Amino acid sequence: NKIEVDVDILKVKAREIETATVENLTPSGEELAKKLLGSGYETVDGTPVNYVLGSKKVYVNGGKLYYKDESKMPDKTISEDKISVASDFLTQLGINTGFAEGKIAGEKIVFTYYFNKIPLFENTLYLKMNGSNVVEMGGYVIGFKELDGKTIQIANVRNALIDFLRDGTKGDEKQKIISVSLGYSALLADSSVHFKNTETIPTYKITTDKNKVYYYDAR
Repeated sequence: NKIEVDVDILKVKAREIETATVENLTPSGEELAKKLLGSGYETVDGTPVNYVLGSKKVYVNGGKLYYKDESKMPDKTISEDKISVASDFLTQLGINTGFAEGKIAGEKIVFTYYFNKIPLFENTLYLKMNGSNVVEMGGYVIGFKELDGKTIQIANVRNALIDFLRDGTKGDEKQKIISVSLGYSALLADSSVHFKNTETIPTYKITTDKNKVYYYDAR
């Protein structure tokens, strides 16, 4: 097997980065229901517990929140000015977006969390809009705690390319690597439990020309 990759990617140098503890600050379902639905909502028992008022629904599962207003369809396109509208909406909910940066991704505004300008992969928070109204929201509310300036040496980018080459999940389809970026991963939940705090794992993210993404430990 061979890897087709831009030569500039191979020039990325190994370096040290700071580690941190990720704190899951996602409110409880009941807290969110009070803020998003107001009074008079119905509690529907189950796993997870759903909070419902008319066409609106809220729940939190595995430390991950979800809200939807089924009476309104989300806009297919979103203008840049809606990012500040979404940010203000989160602030009104008591959600601090100081660690996050919002960007438009298709029908969503996605807030990615950063620690020292390095992104936290996957554990994002998204919103969908109808005009200036938020009609759907899902993901994590994240904070960071520094570990006394502790640093960790990052492996050479070539190690990630070797991991990609050996990765049996990518199948036999020929793929060209178009980017390799450095970030953090954090295990905040699995199928049965969620974690309030967990240490970041330096991670390489590989993106291919088939619009597929792969993550590899960068330590």
